[in-house]
Amino acid sequence: FEGPIIQLLHALKFGRRLELANLLAKESMVEFSKAVKNFSPDYLLPVPLSWWRRFRRGFNQSYVVTLKMMKGMENQVPMLAGMKRKLTTPQARKTRSERLQALKNTFSLSPKISLKNKKILVIDDIMTTGATAQSISALLKKNGADQIQVFTIARVRRHAAAS
Repeated sequence: FEGPIIQLLHALKFGRRLELANLLAKESMVEFSKAVKNFSPDYLLPVPLSWWRRFRRGFNQSYVVTLKMMKGMENQVPMLAGMKRKLTTPQARKTRSERLQALKNTFSLSPKISLKNKKILVIDDIMTTGATAQSISALLKKNGADQIQVFTIARVRRHAAAS
């Protein structure tokens, strides 16, 4: 998460530059195809936004980029519907422990959904501390998912001292 990718992701998310989703999907397509082929997920799960952020932004960037990447795929994988996210304060300036605390009970899954023995590929635009992925993964596991992997467009590099 350095260089031009920062500007692209911020312009998409905060500048409503939806056309950038095409570029991000195109640049991520090779790695995304490998991830889907190697993992063979039963479902894709773009990280959900709260209804308020989706309303304010007009879209969910993870969902939009996932749709664009899926257009280029031979085998279509269904999206997992039924996960919701409560509104939380922005996570950007929080530490990992603060994020984990803030994300407790933030995600919920419809009780009608059975994930028993399912493999889920979670898709997010940026991974900073991994707290969102950890929260979602814990919920999916609690609801029977067998395996979970996370695919991100960008991630913050961890320094050796921070690991």
